[in-house]
Formats: sequence, structure tokens, C-alpha cells
Amino acid sequence: MIYLLAGPEEGEKEEYLQSTISLLKKEHPDAELSLFFGGENEGIELENVLMQMQFFTSFPIAVVKHYENAGKADSLTKAIVQYREDGNQETSALIVLSCESNPSSWPPIFRDDLAKKGKKKTPFVHVEFFYEMDEADIKNWVRRYSRKEGFTISEGAVSEIVRSVDSNLAQVKTLTSSLISYFRIKGSSNSISEEDVDQYAAKTRGEDGYTLFDAVAGRDLDRALMVIGQIILFDQSKAVSAFAVLQSQFRTLEAALEMKGDKRMSDKEILNSVVPFSIYSFPQRKGVFFKSHPTFIKAMRNYTLEECQKIVLYLEEMDSEIKSARNDISRIVYESVIYDIISNSGEEVDIELNPDPISLSI
Repeated sequence: MIYLLAGPEEGEKEEYLQSTISLLKKEHPDAELSLFFGGENEGIELENVLMQMQFFTSFPIAVVKHYENAGKADSLTKAIVQYREDGNQETSALIVLSCESNPSSWPPIFRDDLAKKGKKKTPFVHVEFFYEMDEADIKNWVRRYSRKEGFTISEGAVSEIVRSVDSNLAQVKTLTSSLISYFRIKGSSNSISEEDVDQYAAKTRGEDGYTLFDAVAGRDLDRALMVIGQIILFDQSKAVSAFAVLQSQFRTLEAALEMKGDKRMSDKEILNSVVPFSIYSFPQRKGVFFKSHPTFIKAMRNYTLEECQKIVLYLEEMDSEIKSARNDISRIVYESVIYDIISNSGEEVDIELNPDPISLSI
């Protein structure tokens, strides 16, 4: 089976993707899922999954995201066309996602399929289009979701949320969910105003792995969750990088705390002498950057060496889960990891989180 998911609306497209994958896995319990990206992966990788993986699983599923980044002469495009022409589409599935809805932007072999808008040319090709919703429908979603979560939200706040992410439904959902999660933890009020949205945006502007570590260093759960929420909102791919930075900073903290226990040195002397752990293959240097001293001093006072060692091991254990988290549950996974670090020093604890933080209905 081939699924072509076309059009610029990413939120509903992602939801349709996850629903389709769930349905295929229900029909084929031993199905294996592989993910590819246009402009990044080679055609041979896709061919290996759709052809050779059938020796290991009865039903391989290949998902190609951001196909619009692949050139018409790319090997990935050639592999997709080859599968369309003579792949075994009864015992495998190929799902291709692109923001392009114009048939001319796709390989010629798919243009008839796309032009018919869902009317299958063959029993094995299915097409879905996802267009941007109008502003009124998106605002209605924000109001309904807020009410469902037990919050009242002013009209000014609704407009500010929609305006701040240029009416993009996927980002509106993430921002609204992050806002409500933040105010629920803060516990100050169940009412969100336009000023609240502005203040939240101002506090979380320019967040990255280093600002996440600063929040975690101070054991500030509210701020840490707000930081990761903003990282996910503006570029979900950077969330994985943020956790890589967090892990490297805790490794450096571990080395600093070991020096603190072994030698009678001031915090400043330790931070000028410790060799920072780097996620890049740069030459090792001595000393933490001066601007990071306040963050590390704060962390050295809030975490013991034993706690830091547990956190380093915990982040290593969670690495694959962080990297492979599906879009629809990634925020829950990231928030759980942050909670376990700050509240339990790396001891994994089951906590009650909304399993469906963003409703699929509009």
C-alpha cells in the first residue's frame, strides 16, 4: 500500500499518519516501522527496508517525511518510483508526506493519483490532502481544548496564541498545550489572559539545551517544563539536541563534583580546571566558560555527586526513548524525563500525565 499525504497543514497530517500506522500495526502485529527524510536519506536505505526487511518481518512500513526536500533526480525519489512501479505493495507499506499539494511537484507516476484527490488509480494507492484551516476554526479549537482542560481563556489570549504562530494548527496545539501545562503546574489561576500569553512568550524566547540545563540546575520544574515546551513549539527536532546538551552538562557537573570531593578547591578554581564533556569532537580544553559559572555553581549546590551520577546513567538509559519518541507523545516523554531528574534525581517514577494532551478533533 502507498499513502501520499500532501498539503501544508502539518498538525492533521501528523495525526493521520499516526492513525494509519496504528491501524497497519493492528492488522500486522509484527510490522516494523522505519523513518526517512527527504534530502537526507538515500534511496538504497529505503529499498533495503521495503525489499530486504521482508526477510525479517512480514510487513515493513516505511515513512518518508518532508519529501518536498528531495530532488526529482534524488536516489530517494527513484526508490519511491521503483516501489510504485513494481514493489510488493500487498506485504509492505510506504507513506510519503510532503507540504506540496500541486501534482506537478510530485514524480509523474503519482500525478494521476494526486489529480483524482483520493480516488485510487489502483487498489494500492491512497491520497489525502491537508490544507491550512481558517483562523476562526483554529480559534474554536483553542477555546474547546482550554475548556476541556478546566481553563478559561480570554478572547485576547486566543487571538495572541493564533497570531504568535501564524495560524499554524500544529504549533497552535503545541503552544496551547504547553501554556496550560505550565499554568496547571504553577497553580496560580485557571484563567489565561492575553498578558499571560505575552509573559510566557517573553520568558521562553530563545530557549535551548543550555537554558534547559540552567532551569534544571536550579531544580526549577516550572521553568524547565516551560523551556522544553518552547523548544518543541518552535523546532521539535531541537528537543533531542537539547537533551544531548543536558547530558553533556551533567557529565561536566559530575567531573566538577568529583574534584570538589577530592581536593580543597573553591568552586571557581574547580570550574576553571575541570575538562568539560563535549557532545562534539572538538579538542578538549580546560575550564567551563565564564558565563556558565553561575549555572554550574547553582548545580553544584543543588545536586550531590551521587545524585549527579544517577542522573547521568538515567539520561543514558533514556537516550533511545528520547530520540525515537513519536511526535504525538514526545512532549509527555520529555516532560517525564525532566520531572524524574528534578524531583527524583534520576529515579524513574510513574506520574499521571494526560495521555492525549492534544485532541485530534477540531
